[in-house]
Amino acid sequence: MIDEVMMLRHGRTQYNLEHRLQGQIDVPLDIVGQWQVDQTGFALASRYYWAKVNRLAEHPEAIAQPGPDAAERTDTRQFEEAPAAGRRMVVMTSDLFRAQQTAHAFADILGLPVTCDQRLRERSFGDWEGIAVEELAKRFPEDYLSWAQFRGG
Repeated sequence: MIDEVMMLRHGRTQYNLEHRLQGQIDVPLDIVGQWQVDQTGFALASRYYWAKVNRLAEHPEAIAQPGPDAAERTDTRQFEEAPAAGRRMVVMTSDLFRAQQTAHAFADILGLPVTCDQRLRERSFGDWEGIAVEELAKRFPEDYLSWAQFRGG
């Protein structure tokens, strides 16, 4: 049973900064975008910490253990018996690199795998991809206005 779905937009790219339509052009995050997703990743990892507990319950061999001189070892049963052990989180993303960077900023903290799926890509803008919005308005005024007013385009 799915009890929650969270959707997250990727961080800023150079194309975003330059107001260019990027669509399916594979543009990485810029330095601000990386900061944005890192901050978001930390906040989400805090909220969804149970997902890490679940992963460790499924893979108790991944639970850190103290050295041989320690008074006792970490009790892996605590993870296996925790309520979070019964929950599951799946992290899916577009196969575009900016989306993968965004997903990994969150999933890596929790030790979760990231599944890429081309079907999750941003829509295609065809010949408009890579062109600045201001230039589109000048070159294709009627089509641009139709698109900007959500009437087609």
